[in-house]
Formats: sequence, structure tokens, C-alpha cells
Amino acid sequence: MNSYNFEPGEFLLMQETDVALGIPADNESIKEVVLSNTHLILVNEVSRGLFKTDRLVKRCPLSQIKRAQGEPQVPLVKHGDNCCLQVIFESETIPLLFSTSPRRTPSGTRRTAERWAASIRQAANGNLNDIKNADTLPPELADVVDGTKNFFGSLTGKNQKAAPDSRATSPAMVSVRCPGCHAPLTGQSKSVATCPYCGTKHTL
Repeated sequence: MNSYNFEPGEFLLMQETDVALGIPADNESIKEVVLSNTHLILVNEVSRGLFKTDRLVKRCPLSQIKRAQGEPQVPLVKHGDNCCLQVIFESETIPLLFSTSPRRTPSGTRRTAERWAASIRQAANGNLNDIKNADTLPPELADVVDGTKNFFGSLTGKNQKAAPDSRATSPAMVSVRCPGCHAPLTGQSKSVATCPYCGTKHTL
């Protein structure tokens, strides 16, 4: 956690390693992007010779994101199968490219970019309770669900909604804050989760 240069009272909300800066024609891979309750953090490593690597950390205050009609400006731009998230700060625009990969399909790419856009807006507005730090479904199952929705939508011309009790037999997925360090914890409702950062056990 100290590797992100966190300030007192700052804590991690979500992080992503499969991301690049820029658009597909001209992008640069970075090690990871991190969202805290106060900053968007870009992390990269630069090789300095055979045995030395410097870790570079760029911290961008969420309070400096430009607003239009009170809403933080975090638009999504589509580039083929890739989604580029543009975080518009007062002094610069940071383009985050969520590209397709062996572990991320085009629909998964779009979903990841949309989740990050919504989370950055919510964090900038101080609304931390609704932030989803991960997909609630595994990527493989989420893609099947997306495909099924699209199939039924094309047949009926509208989105299909499940019956209210259709999920009653399966445990709900929940996201909460660790009582020890406030890091996000995700898992099945009423299960016991161990925080990967401080080791605190907590019943979801």
C-alpha cells in the first residue's frame, strides 16, 4: 500500500493491471492503474540497466477533474474492440485504454471501462458505497449472460428482465469495506472474507 504514496486517510478502492495509456495507434503499457478515495494513480516501471528498475508513481487528485453541470468529466471513446476512458483533469487529459486480451473479451473490455468510469465519477463525488471494485460475475459467465441478453433483445426488441425471485436460490455477491483498513472486499453474502491487505476477517 505504501508503494502508492497514500496520504493519511487515503485508501484503495480498485486497481487494474491490463491497461495502457493512449489510443490503440499510439499507446504505452503501464504496470497498473489504481483508484483511491482521493486520487487516480498511474504506476509504471522503467528499466535502468540490467539489474535496476525504477518505480514511477503519478498521483492525480480527483478534486481536479473537470466538471460539466456538476458532473465529473470521464467520457468513454470506442476504438474498434477497445474502450478508451478519458479522465479530463484541469491541466491534462489522461486516456486509459482497456484493450482486449486473452483474459478480456470485447464485451468484458466495455464492461471494465464502464465500471471504471462510473467508479471514478462516484469517488470524485465522494460516493464510495456504490463503487464496484470487480465484476460480480466471472468473465466467462458474464460474457454468456451478455450474449443471452443480446439474443433475446434482438428477438423481442427489448431487454429481458428476470423474474423477481429467479436469484433467490443463489447467494448474492456483495462488496463491503474492510473494517480494518477500508480496502474493498467482495464475495458471497454471509461468507467470511479475509482482507488481502491487513488480514482482517469479516463476515460479508
